[in-house]
Amino acid sequence: MKVRTALVMTAMASLIGCTTTAKPELTEVGYNQYATWLAGGELCALRGYVQPELAAYGKVRLGYQLAGYSFNPEQLNAQVASKLAAATSAEPTREECGAMALRIAEMKQRYAANMADGAEQQQAEYQMLEMLRTNTPRTAYCNKYGTETLCTAY
Repeated sequence: MKVRTALVMTAMASLIGCTTTAKPELTEVGYNQYATWLAGGELCALRGYVQPELAAYGKVRLGYQLAGYSFNPEQLNAQVASKLAAATSAEPTREECGAMALRIAEMKQRYAANMADGAEQQQAEYQMLEMLRTNTPRTAYCNKYGTETLCTAY
């Protein structure tokens, strides 16, 4: 009976650990900000004020940020289209595009630094595990069967 209770408790604990928290809903201000960034990056790249690769990188990173929210893609696409259509009367200036490019470049550098830190940490963990594996004392048991000796190390 105690074993059954322990198994039930373990199963319940594992299910509780798997619960997910709901993503926050993207607000109207958030829709406006993301639409502005997405449309602005496209316009700046089309006008030649920003390198297309940098604008594309910013769009990808914005997508990763958006993944943290619950949002309606159609609503976001409609706002981006609206901002692109309105851009004919108010195009971004070279300075605004330069400021956007600077923010995207900073984001790119932070991401690269985080990836380098992660790789260094992973390498350090691997070296520590390898050291523990090689320095672990081993016990060997040998049995002699006729003329053969078989050993097992633990």
